[in-house]
Amino acid sequence: MQRASAVYSAIADVQQVSTAGLIACSTVITSTVIDYPTLAANDFAITIVATALSSVLEKANLLPHNVYRNVSTALDSLSKALHYAATVNEAVYTLTTNTFSLSCKVSYAGDTSSTSYSAAQTSEQLYTGSSSQGLILNVGGDSFNSIGIGMVVYAVGVHSNRSTTKSSYKLNIVYFDSSTTTTYISVFSNPSPVDYASLSYNSTNHTYACQKRDHKGNSYQVTVACPTGNATFTCPGSKAIMSYTCPSHFLYPTCKSWDYASSSFQINPDCEVISYNNYNTTCRCTTSTSRRSLATTSSTGQQSVELGASVDVVISSFVNTWKTAETLNAKTVAKNWVS
Repeated sequence: MQRASAVYSAIADVQQVSTAGLIACSTVITSTVIDYPTLAANDFAITIVATALSSVLEKANLLPHNVYRNVSTALDSLSKALHYAATVNEAVYTLTTNTFSLSCKVSYAGDTSSTSYSAAQTSEQLYTGSSSQGLILNVGGDSFNSIGIGMVVYAVGVHSNRSTTKSSYKLNIVYFDSSTTTTYISVFSNPSPVDYASLSYNSTNHTYACQKRDHKGNSYQVTVACPTGNATFTCPGSKAIMSYTCPSHFLYPTCKSWDYASSSFQINPDCEVISYNNYNTTCRCTTSTSRRSLATTSSTGQQSVELGASVDVVISSFVNTWKTAETLNAKTVAKNWVS
């Protein structure tokens, strides 16, 4: 607790601390929580520990990106300690700060069928009246198997390229028993509406009549406009009909999770989009004790993943072909002939 208090006091006024000092303070508090999660989670320390971690996140834009990973790992450790200290079906434990909220609960698998869980609201969400992130949980296996569910929602942009993702939250699942499968459904809200219909369009076919511009028959460049942008091709220097296809452009929703190796959100193979509209995307994901692809601490029975949804764009390639005018006739031109 003394370390947490010292860190909070040291970085309260960022103008008085160098970048190296900020990194050192951040390392002290995160490593302390990771090494001593049970002590950090006790009633006397957890509030000041959470406040110190929140202060680090407030200064995240001044620190290397791996500092966020350390804070995230520290919160995973804190969440796990809270789960192991809780009794089954005890009331949800909630913790809120300026930059994140944390919720923890332990239940029997048989009591979690289609159960809705919501993360605690951050101070900002309470002030603005906005809703918190939630999910619907279904747990398979023995109905008396116990499972811990933890959620961390960030109120600050902790990833430099987070804007590519509509919304996200951190999910921690602690398995106390084997042979447990968990399916969860979550709705991710768009920061602003996405008009899938008007922003998506099929490829279109066109023709361009090339002309002979000089007696040498030199080729020349032609630029045409497509919905995805201008495209350039080469006319052969003689009379010819150029056939070209403007690319298609489609927006589609995806379910993603944060990948530390690439420092980006990647499509999650354990998740699928089950519905979407202009305002949100609903993802369904499945994990189990036998499948550890999402686990950050697989040997302990805890799975931790930052989930999100985003809008991806697929654009096909620009294609063009041509045939000399001498071998064309009115019939082939009318059919928009492509070799």
